[in-house]
Amino acid sequence: MSKGILSYNKLVSRTQRLIMKYNVPEHWSKTKNEKFNVHTICVLFVLFQIEQKDYRLFSAWLEVTPLLGLQEVPHWTTLQKAFAKVPPILLRKLVQLSGKCKDKIQALDPTYYQTTNPSIGYCKRTGRDPRREKTRKATVVVTKKHKLVADVFVRAKERHGMKYIPQIATSGCFKGRTTLADKEFDSEEFHQLIDDEGGESIVPPKNKKVPVWRTRGEHRKKLKRKLPSIYRFRSSCSESSNSAVKRRFSPVLRGRTFWQQARDLYGKYLAYNLSRDCFSKNYWNFLQSRNAIFFKH
Repeated sequence: MSKGILSYNKLVSRTQRLIMKYNVPEHWSKTKNEKFNVHTICVLFVLFQIEQKDYRLFSAWLEVTPLLGLQEVPHWTTLQKAFAKVPPILLRKLVQLSGKCKDKIQALDPTYYQTTNPSIGYCKRTGRDPRREKTRKATVVVTKKHKLVADVFVRAKERHGMKYIPQIATSGCFKGRTTLADKEFDSEEFHQLIDDEGGESIVPPKNKKVPVWRTRGEHRKKLKRKLPSIYRFRSSCSESSNSAVKRRFSPVLRGRTFWQQARDLYGKYLAYNLSRDCFSKNYWNFLQSRNAIFFKH
């Protein structure tokens, strides 16, 4: 296999194994009269995220793709309606399952996605400020070694990052791991929650000029005395992975409603996790060597 080539056969087989492991129902209706079952729709949805085409072009692309073994290529309107029935909570669960690994270090970091994509020329002509465009805040947990997304969570209303932690903790991604986070999560409540889940957290404390004896919380006092050296891996874990997802799968979310945008967001990270192991080995060795040289300098 040449360097940088994605194996679609491996991607499809891995997606099918993940769906079977989660026991996704094969049909939504009791009559089981769907032309394309739920397993096929989930596989098509992952390929749809990988290709980043519109519905018409994706339907045309399937005509020259024999690896699915479809007797008939679905119409683009069929795909649009079928994808709309896939619940976002199912996609988030598949992201969690596909991101399972034995890494002991992970990074927690929020990132923003666009809901609109106006051109710079159009904004200048109409006096529209692109900085005021509406965005969606997503909180992402990425492992250090394998660079897999352990969990991702998004809400309709943007809130402080601490408001998302209880929902993320339900997935069990904090157990037995050291979580690196930025100063947004500098709170004793955050450290205590991670500790209750059976993990460890490292967050640089705010207000460095405040003495230790005036700092609240045992965890925060300990980190203010000495910040562990492994915290330097936070940016290389979370920010680089979020950048890779946005460059590969677009920083713009499809859909007009929140649930449509959430479905597309979870789909991006699911496709990212599943495609990580579907490239050639030489390609990933090349990336690791390039990153090692970059961080060395």
